[in-house]
Amino acid sequence: TGDDAGVELGGWDDVVEMKSFEVMTEEVAFCDRKMQQLGASNPEAEEWRLRKEDVETQMQMLEQNIEFGLLKQEDYRKSVEAAIGKANRDLANLKAKGRTEEAGRLDRWIAVMCHEIGAKKPAPVAPTAARPSAAKPKPAPAPAPKAQAPAPAPAAAGPAAAPAAASAGAPAVAKRPPPPGYTEAASPGRVADTGNFAGPQLSSMDDVDDSLDDGDDIVSYEVMTEELKECEKRLKQLGKSPEAQDEEFKRDDLKIKMQIFEDQIDCGVLTQDAYVAKLKAAIMAEQKKNEAFKQKGNKEGMIRCAKRVKIMTDELKMAQ
Repeated sequence: TGDDAGVELGGWDDVVEMKSFEVMTEEVAFCDRKMQQLGASNPEAEEWRLRKEDVETQMQMLEQNIEFGLLKQEDYRKSVEAAIGKANRDLANLKAKGRTEEAGRLDRWIAVMCHEIGAKKPAPVAPTAARPSAAKPKPAPAPAPKAQAPAPAPAAAGPAAAPAAASAGAPAVAKRPPPPGYTEAASPGRVADTGNFAGPQLSSMDDVDDSLDDGDDIVSYEVMTEELKECEKRLKQLGKSPEAQDEEFKRDDLKIKMQIFEDQIDCGVLTQDAYVAKLKAAIMAEQKKNEAFKQKGNKEGMIRCAKRVKIMTDELKMAQ
């Protein structure tokens, strides 16, 4: 792993440590080239495909945190500056170990980050002095950043372009139509729901597998609509089998929940601001669940979480 070079070189390209949107974009393209070179039948191609998915998820979370105002432009710039310094130190150690191919790749990252924030490329540094690997155990991979650190594919002129303009302020979210059923007349001065919602509470990693099937956790009208469609599909597939009854209960619960939501909007009990707050909290909760699924190797759960995040993000844009 390169511990004897004084730095954890095995983790120089860890996805969770990536701070630059442009480097992530570069890495996605690199993964595509690797997969093309290896061919679909090569087992190594699957590893690059999974890496590409991880990078795209990291990009998505970065976009959302900028879009929701959780990561300011100046803080983003500082994180990229710090990443440049770390990459420059790692580069020296990679060269010292004779790992020229990796060094070339990292050197490219440094150039991309410097161009992204308009900074000069740092001068080369000396390799870090060797130190015994037993002196400091290798840390476990860091979890995906929470609220202040870092999830849908960037649109042509959407928030993805924001980090590249380092001098600009944090990107503004376009004002678009409100959520379904919402009327402006229902909300002024009628704040019964304050939106204090912390998202689904998971007591342990063992709870997370079932949490996606718990309709009580769903706050998004559009996610409810999507779940209802999936229920109807499954009911057609199940026919009159015993499992169909559970699916019918879930479908009926979703319909009731949607009706309550519509009534709250019509009566002004749920304001637009409160609904937006609920959506933001729910998105962050889904991101936490996605990390838990990732640690457990539950790909189906990761896909469902990502889909929900995409739906709620689009809904949030419409509501703001």
